[in-house]
Amino acid sequence: MGSVSSVLLAARETEPAFRDLHKTFGASPTKAFPSESLLLPLRRRVATARSLDASTIDQHHPASPWRHQLDSGIQAQAADPDVAIAKWLREGAPMGITVPIEESGGVFPKFRTPRLKSPAEGLNLLSVSNHQSFKDDGGFGSPPGHEIVQKHVDQGFGELFSDQASAERALGSPVTPAPLGCISKQREDGSYKHRVIMDLRANAVNDAVATPERQVLPTVFHHGRDIAWLADVLPQMGSDSVLATMVLYFKDAFMGIPLHPAERPYKTCAVDRPCHRHRPIRTFLGTRFKVRTVSPT
Repeated sequence: MGSVSSVLLAARETEPAFRDLHKTFGASPTKAFPSESLLLPLRRRVATARSLDASTIDQHHPASPWRHQLDSGIQAQAADPDVAIAKWLREGAPMGITVPIEESGGVFPKFRTPRLKSPAEGLNLLSVSNHQSFKDDGGFGSPPGHEIVQKHVDQGFGELFSDQASAERALGSPVTPAPLGCISKQREDGSYKHRVIMDLRANAVNDAVATPERQVLPTVFHHGRDIAWLADVLPQMGSDSVLATMVLYFKDAFMGIPLHPAERPYKTCAVDRPCHRHRPIRTFLGTRFKVRTVSPT
């Protein structure tokens, strides 16, 4: 990745907008994020440095900001075994119901989970009401879970329908809304962090899923093994080399990966209070469309 690093460092030297980028993050950023008019030429310079097709480097799924052509090119040259992610970013990620989950290089241990229900059964289950944690205000004045859903609608992370019948007509399929819940956790400074969950176990959609791998997160032992490997190769990189560890957090990371169109009927929910779009015309992560204010039940 030396050539990519050179391009990025050169851009930082010539363009002030690429300096002090840490100031663009957080709840109260003190600097504006670089504009798209600056980012597109930079992506093309990165593509050229890696001998990729710069003319296609800005392609992305309408519901995702990730540039799948750039991702797949870098993955191939870096011998990244998790090759399925580029296809998911281009076509939408499968749930393992109507679209199989492809094995992606053996990053996770193989552990095939059998399907307990057919895909058709997964669309004809009994609807389950939202959990009480989603309905209650929890002493916050209004239900924080509902506010999060409202925010996601405003950000373009989901489609809003007036009722279940409208959703079924648009998706061309029956739907079984998953019950929503809200987990609230108090931070050290006394504030609260709220997280909405979509309970796909409660409406049994998870029973229609077949997975080829056991999903496990890296452990501290994996991290230690990687550091030990890097410590072995570090002397070969020069006496002034530095070994650093970085923890990188992506806000709304799961929202950046689109869902495969065939799986959308299995990923629906319903709210208990009116939810409104506060955008008469909106760019939905790349696609412009007209919307109207509705109040679903």
